[in-house]
Amino acid sequence: MPIIPLKCPNCGADLQADSDNPILTCQYCGSSSVMKDAIVHNYIQNTINITAGTVNITGQKDFVIEAGVLKKYQGEAVDVVVPENVSIIGKDAFGGLRIRSVIIPNGVIEIEERAFARCIALTSITIPDTVTIIGTSAFQDCAALTSVAIPNGVMEINHSVFRGCKSLISVAIPDGVTTIGACAFRDCAALAAITIPDGVAEINYSAFSGCKSLTLIRIPDSVTRIDPGAFEHCDNLRKIRVPKSFRAEQYCTVFVNSPPGWRMEGVCQWCGGEFKLFSKTCSKCGRPKDY
Repeated sequence: MPIIPLKCPNCGADLQADSDNPILTCQYCGSSSVMKDAIVHNYIQNTINITAGTVNITGQKDFVIEAGVLKKYQGEAVDVVVPENVSIIGKDAFGGLRIRSVIIPNGVIEIEERAFARCIALTSITIPDTVTIIGTSAFQDCAALTSVAIPNGVMEINHSVFRGCKSLISVAIPDGVTTIGACAFRDCAALAAITIPDGVAEINYSAFSGCKSLTLIRIPDSVTRIDPGAFEHCDNLRKIRVPKSFRAEQYCTVFVNSPPGWRMEGVCQWCGGEFKLFSKTCSKCGRPKDY
């Protein structure tokens, strides 16, 4: 429940409002307003320096916005609601700031590179389905971020987007994603499980390297390319389901430095051959299953 500073639309009193509450009630004059309307009213009342292509919003100049691009957040609030006239969160807009939560409104279509990188106190972010592009390193080193729902319109998880998010426990990858970029989830040490949806074709180098809490992974048959080191140093990985077309010589590089106890589902650890149907011996080398 992000708490945001607002002025009462009726009496102008300074309030601390719960943005999850649909109704804003003033403790001073007793008037009630629709929360969304009150937020819009505050932005309108505090707008300054309006020109044809540039708008700087809020009385404290919290946001620098140019032609719909949020260039910089320079406010003091740790729980941030992005204005509704923003269509792009710009490069480094929040980079390195000690914000705690962010609500991004519908209408934002892109989060540019490093937009929230190094926000080490960020624990919660709401990303609307209107977002279709999340840039390189957008959330890199957000060490306190625990969960993220990637919008359905995103087709590529770019390079290092969540790299170093060491508290990230869960990520919802939408069905439309076709590429998981290099180092996308590298060193997400708390990530215990992730579902790679059908439709993903490429998993680039070091995409999940250092995900020390991963215990199992299912790679769909749609995947045609897995770069070396994609699952390097996944210390607790024990069960892996790989595409049928995946050759034995490939997984030696992909899972390099994984622990000796891991096993691939349906794949012989000795030669990479298959255990067909209910067979207990490898169809290629004849050795028995050991798992």
